Amino acid sequence: METRSVEATTIRIFERDHLPFWDLLSRDVVDGVTEAFRFEDVDTGQDADDPALTFSRGGLDPNDSDRRRAVRSLTIDDRRIEVVVSDPDGHAAVGRFLRNFAAVAGELTGGPAGWLDRFQTETANTVWVGQLKIDPLHLLDPRVRAAAQRVRRDCKTPQYDPLLSLKGLSFRLTFNITDPKLLESSVYFRDREFRLEPRFGVPAEERAWFSSSPLPSDQHLALLEQIETEYAQK
Repeated sequence: METRSVEATTIRIFERDHLPFWDLLSRDVVDGVTEAFRFEDVDTGQDADDPALTFSRGGLDPNDSDRRRAVRSLTIDDRRIEVVVSDPDGHAAVGRFLRNFAAVAGELTGGPAGWLDRFQTETANTVWVGQLKIDPLHLLDPRVRAAAQRVRRDCKTPQYDPLLSLKGLSFRLTFNITDPKLLESSVYFRDREFRLEPRFGVPAEERAWFSSSPLPSDQHLALLEQIETEYAQK
C-alpha cells in the first residue's frame, strides 16, 4: 500500500454555552488566531442566522515557517468545533493543531484552561488516496463476479466488446444515539459511509484508489492494509 494523501476531520460537540464562542468572535482574538496560524481567509459569519467562525488554509503550528497550509479549515459555532487537516499524520496532526489552537486561544481570551477537551462527544472522518495492489474485481464475491462476467458476455456483439470494471464498494452507517445525555442535548449525527473505489480517470494498471470512512486515520489505514493483504492474493 502506498499513501499519496490523507485528509482527516475531527468534530467535537459541546454542551450549550460551554464554548467561549462570543469571546472567540472578538476582533482581537480573530486577528490573533489568523496571524498565529497564518490563515489565508476568515469568515466571522455574523450576518447569518446561525453564526459560525471559519478559518481557512492555515498552518499546524503557531508562527511556523511551513507554507503547506495543512489546516484546510477550522469552523467554530456555539456548540461545535470542526477541524479538517491534510497531512500524512492524519488525526495525529489534527490533535497537534487542536492543542496549539487551545494554547493560542487561551492566551488571547484569558479563559480557563482545558475547555477544548471538555466535549460531549467526538467524531472522525478520513479521506485517503493512494495505491493498493488489488484487482478491483477481486473484491466481489466469486458468484457476483461470475454474474457480472455473464452480463458482459451477453452484451457483447460483433460491433463492440464491453469492458467490466468495479465502480466501487460502499456501505452506510446510521448512528442511533443511545447516550441519554446526548439525547437530552438534541445531539444527532448524519448518516456516514465507508467507500472504497478505483480512482476515476486513472489507468487501471496504476492501481489508484480512493477511500473514506468515519474512522480515525490510523484505523482507516490499518483497515486498508488488511484489505490489501487479504485480496492481493486472490
